[in-house]
Amino acid sequence: MENELSVDYGVTALDGVPIVSSRKIAIVFEKEHYNVLRDIEELECSPNFTALNFEVSKYKDSSGKWNKEYLITKDGFVFLVMGYRGKKAAAFKESYINRFNEMEVFIKSRYLARLEYPELTDAIKSMHAEPKFFHYSNEADLINRIVLVDTPHR
Repeated sequence: MENELSVDYGVTALDGVPIVSSRKIAIVFEKEHYNVLRDIEELECSPNFTALNFEVSKYKDSSGKWNKEYLITKDGFVFLVMGYRGKKAAAFKESYINRFNEMEVFIKSRYLARLEYPELTDAIKSMHAEPKFFHYSNEADLINRIVLVDTPHR
């Protein structure tokens, strides 16, 4: 089965926010665009979620006629596509779930590493009001360099 994470979903940016057009979703999932528009308009998400993730736009077709489309954020895209059926939708869902599971393992391993070195974790927490993930790796790297007397290779 094709890896859906490598599929070109037509992601572009609008004011620095990644978005995808409802027209591209229609192409990728082999649907008529008017059906994708209907699917979006029938989603049962909150008005706030809709406003944040589905922006009405217009495009000019090959005949010069203006038509409606939606510019959709990642969250809106996932909300919409998780309701789709068929092989392409199933492949996307599997890839999304697999990636989520990979991230869960990654997050758990970082958490366990923090538990393994409580003194380092306490020191980082005392230095940073809201420690970021990279603080732990930076400090651990620094300690390894000191302990191992890391010298540049000549």
